Amino acid sequence: MELTLYHLSNEQRDFVKNQYIHYYDKICQFIRSKGLNNDEVEQIASDVFMKAIENLSTFQDRGNSFGSWIYKIASNEVSQTFRNHKKLRFDELTENELFIEETISLSIEMSQDLVKALKRLSEKQLVIIKLRYFQKLSFKEIGMYLSISESNAKVKCFRALEKLRFIFFSIDQLN
Repeated sequence: MELTLYHLSNEQRDFVKNQYIHYYDKICQFIRSKGLNNDEVEQIASDVFMKAIENLSTFQDRGNSFGSWIYKIASNEVSQTFRNHKKLRFDELTENELFIEETISLSIEMSQDLVKALKRLSEKQLVIIKLRYFQKLSFKEIGMYLSISESNAKVKCFRALEKLRFIFFSIDQLN
């Protein structure tokens, strides 16, 4: 059965189109950050939105944003891709990701120290930092993504930042 937007109501079609326009580039960036090539990124992004369309009837906006839901689908699709290819998950930060925040002008040396500090965080702490500061998700969306409360997401983010600060300012002593 070929899936099209025609089985949706006009309201649902408009909703999907608006969400696609709003989230497509963000989802591609999220998938790309996992170390996949551009062909895989585009295929996975397409699969993510197809799954969203297929399961739109199961999405219930009970305070949960569509963004959290679509990121969860994307995360599951990336995991499935890695399982299918039996690849190791590449989850290291690249230099490009560090320069997304152009308003912060860091020297080359400081940015290298930041990369070192980020690599010393636990995977869970790194995920929270990425979701909050690179993907620009709210604490509520982070909570939905990680299946934790919004307040727990705030606490975990605060603790991850505290550890990052500690590691970052200790780098000179560690080298």
